[in-house]
Amino acid sequence: MKSLLIYLAMVGLPLAGLFGILRAGSRLDAPHSIGGSWRMQAPAPPGDLELSQSGVHVVVEMGGVRMRGEVRGDSLVASAPPAAGAPGAVPCGAHLGRDLRARIDRAAEPDRVTGVVEVPGRADCPSSTVRAVRAPATKRGGRH
Repeated sequence: MKSLLIYLAMVGLPLAGLFGILRAGSRLDAPHSIGGSWRMQAPAPPGDLELSQSGVHVVVEMGGVRMRGEVRGDSLVASAPPAAGAPGAVPCGAHLGRDLRARIDRAAEPDRVTGVVEVPGRADCPSSTVRAVRAPATKRGGRH
C-alpha cells in the first residue's frame, strides 16, 4: 500500500499537473506571423521595413531606426527611446526616438501595414505615414 501511495505521488501528481497545463494552454492563440521583409510604399521614402518577431514581441528596423514593440491583434505598436547624450544637430533626427502605431491588414493580398511614426513629445516634428506590403518570400536551397 505504501508503495502505491509513493508511486501515485511521484507519477500521478506530475501527470495531473501536465494535463492541467495543457488544458489551460489549449485556449491560447499564437499571434499571426508578421516577421520578414516589407517594401515601403509612397509617401514614405523607398526602402525596406524589417520585422523580427518572437511571439507578440517585435523588433522593427526602418530607415536606420530600431524600435521594439508588440503585436496586439491587428495592431503593431513599437518605439525607440531617445539616444542618451546624442548631439541635437538635426532638430527632429532619429536621436530623439520614435513611436510607431500601425494596423496590420491580413485580408489584403499581400499583407499590408499602415501607420504613423512620430517623435514622442515633440509637436514641432512632423509625423511620417508608413505604408508597406509584405515582400514575397525568397526560396532557399537547391533546384526543385
